Amino acid sequence: DVKTVCELFSSSLKSARLQGNRLRGLRVPQLPELQMLHLQDSDLVRADAAAVMAMCPALEVVALCGNNLSGGADEQGFQDSDDEDSGDEADEADTWPVLRKLREADYRSCGLSERDEEALRARCPPNVILKLKLTSGATGATSSHIIFESSDEEDT
Repeated sequence: DVKTVCELFSSSLKSARLQGNRLRGLRVPQLPELQMLHLQDSDLVRADAAAVMAMCPALEVVALCGNNLSGGADEQGFQDSDDEDSGDEADEADTWPVLRKLREADYRSCGLSERDEEALRARCPPNVILKLKLTSGATGATSSHIIFESSDEEDT
């Protein structure tokens, strides 16, 4: 279980990479050393992602591709944020934690509207590299999963 691993290694965990898991509702303890976090295609909603990120003050790289992080997503994650104009924009921006050390964030295929993207930008350092739109770097797209090529793999 992810929470148990995080609890056991909370003071020393520097990176975590999970893909294709069911992590809806994930909450973790304070992870003061975590610098790289990839939770791709893991059934997270915005509240889950924001709660986990808030526990990682040293976070430099985050990838949350394939999770429904739209502002209008209900608990089931089915509603598109473009369909809901109600709600306070300040509250939306405050959902995301401020991560002062963040250098790169990947939110491709997360159902984010332009307003969602603006809220994210407002909480990021000015020099952060934000990936918000799906590009030709993604392969194997299906209706329920997207397989992202790893930048760690060598081309052969």
